[in-house]
Amino acid sequence: TQIITTTLSTISTHKKHIPFPSLSKTFQEALQITNNLGLRYIWIDSLCIIQDSLSDWEVESQQMASIYRNSAITICAAKSKDGNGGCFAEGPQTTTLKHLDTKTNEEIFVKVRKCPSHEGFDDTNNLPLFARAWTFQEELLSTRILYYCPEEIVFQCRTDIDCQCGEISSSLADRGSVTVKRQFEDSFLDDAYVRKVQFQWHRVVKQYSARYSTKESDRLPALSGLSRVFAEKRLGSFVAGLWTKDLPLWLTWEVFGSPNYKEEYVAPTWSWMNIRSGNQIHYLLLDGADPLEENNLEHQVRILDIACGLATS
Repeated sequence: TQIITTTLSTISTHKKHIPFPSLSKTFQEALQITNNLGLRYIWIDSLCIIQDSLSDWEVESQQMASIYRNSAITICAAKSKDGNGGCFAEGPQTTTLKHLDTKTNEEIFVKVRKCPSHEGFDDTNNLPLFARAWTFQEELLSTRILYYCPEEIVFQCRTDIDCQCGEISSSLADRGSVTVKRQFEDSFLDDAYVRKVQFQWHRVVKQYSARYSTKESDRLPALSGLSRVFAEKRLGSFVAGLWTKDLPLWLTWEVFGSPNYKEEYVAPTWSWMNIRSGNQIHYLLLDGADPLEENNLEHQVRILDIACGLATS
C-alpha cells in the first residue's frame, strides 16, 4: 500500500511539473536538444511508462513501435552506459601544426584532428547503445536518428547517413558494408520477393541475438514492435521468435560458439529465444550474400499444427 500510494502521488506531481535537476544528465541534455531543434514534445520511456507496473507496461510497450515510427526524430545517447553518461561529448582533440615557409619566412598554422572510426554502425558493437537489445527495434523503426557518439554526432534516416566530419559514408563503403538500418529499409522497399524479407529477418535475428538484455524476460517484448512490421510481409504468424510460414526453415537456427541457455523460462527449447542474450544466432541456409531462390529448399518435415498461448496481453 505504501508503494502504491507513493507511486500515484509521484505520477500526480509529475503531471504538473518535473523538476529539471531531478532528471538524469542524459535526460537533461535530451531536453536541451529537443528545445534547440524547436520541437515541443519529448517521449522518454522510463518517464512515460509507470516503472514496476506490469499492467501499465503491458499496455504502453505495445505502443512503442508506433511511437518510434511516427516520431520527428529519435535521440540516441550512443556513448552512455547509463543515465549519467549524457549525450554531449567534447569530441576529438584538435592539434595545431606549425610550418615555416622558407621562401617567404611566413609561419603557416594548420589545425588537424583524428578522423573518427565510425565503428558500430554496421556489424560491430563498440558503443554501449549497440550492445543493448531494447534499442534495436527503436533504431530500425525510427524515421530519423541523431546519435551522440564520443567523437561526433551522426545523423541517419531511411535513405542516408552523415556525420560532422563527413566521412562516415565513404568509411562504410571502404569496409564494403552498410548500416543495419539501411539493410532493413532496402528490404522493405523491395518486398515483392518473400525470400528477401526472410533474408532480412535473419539479419535481424543475427544482430538482435548478439545484444544483451538486463531482464531475459524482455527479449520477446523488445522485438514485438519489429515483429508486427514484419508480419505485414507475408511471413505468417510470429511464434516465440519464429515464423509459421516456412517454419522448418526457421527451426534450423544455430549458435555461434558454445550456447548459454537461460535459467528461467522465456521460450520453448526449439526457439532461439531459449538461448541467453549475447549469444549470436545465425541460419546457415540464409547466411550467404544473396537470398535463396524461392524453390531452393525442400522440406523433409511436415508441421502438423502449432499453437501459441501468450503469457500476457
